[in-house]
Amino acid sequence: MKKFLSIAFMLLICSGAFAQTEGSTKLLKRYSALVERVSEKYMDNPDSVAAWRAERKLIQELYKARYKSQFTDDEIEQYFTINTKYRKKTSQAQLNDLGEKVDSLGNTLGKHFNRLSRKLSGVLKEINNQSEENRKGE
Repeated sequence: MKKFLSIAFMLLICSGAFAQTEGSTKLLKRYSALVERVSEKYMDNPDSVAAWRAERKLIQELYKARYKSQFTDDEIEQYFTINTKYRKKTSQAQLNDLGEKVDSLGNTLGKHFNRLSRKLSGVLKEINNQSEENRKGE
């Protein structure tokens, strides 16, 4: 009877370890799939951005709550490799978007500066004309 209980206990431990490994593998695959879905056009669709951020937050919460203490060293390395890829892709997309906004702002400011320059030039010409008329009148 003791032998049977020992075998049953060992099977229970092994099945629990297998279930944890299976769950951690699913989590890593899910995170990896998320990173693949994040495209270079990251900022084009705000709904997608919100969905990706929500899914990443859920994955991080699952990692912290369930898997962090159970991951093997290889799984931890894989998790942080995937995490770095996600950050790299989203950061690049955000920097590209920021660059486009700066270019747009530069163009807008350039147009406004050009207009201001023309207005100032007109004012200076008028002052110059007034000054010449005053000299002629003296």
